[in-house]
Amino acid sequence: MRPGDVHHGGAGSEVGWRQRMLYIPEPEIGAFLEDMTGHTPTETLDFGAAFHARPDLARRFSILHETLHLSVQRLSREVALDTLIGMLLRELMPQFSAPERQGKGRIADAMDYLDSCVEQDVSLEDLCRITGLRRRQTIDAFRHATGLPPHAWHL
Repeated sequence: MRPGDVHHGGAGSEVGWRQRMLYIPEPEIGAFLEDMTGHTPTETLDFGAAFHARPDLARRFSILHETLHLSVQRLSREVALDTLIGMLLRELMPQFSAPERQGKGRIADAMDYLDSCVEQDVSLEDLCRITGLRRRQTIDAFRHATGLPPHAWHL
């Protein structure tokens, strides 16, 4: 839904429905977009048709939403949120494009850090400070180097 829209509805099927909501302030959405694209957003996002005719998108949202609310690991929640926002932005902004790949950062240092902090609740910001990359760049570079997102490596 668009921020501020009043909404109601019935079940999408005879099985019923469960409402899943994320309330992310517009400035934070802008920060996510800037992190993912490398530039300041100039457009307003339109959430009006994000899920209505897209059951596949709704299913992916549901899985990531569950991770956000059930995972005890901070890094897992943060990666899920970045993935979710990225998925939505690609749907809502077809012109969305990722920035050119930056350097690999210090991913080996981040791997060593995670290995030394197995019992700690590490944040994505912690890894960004180590790698010298933005959030999305850190996740992508980590996945490229290891085949896994940072939270899976940390397990």
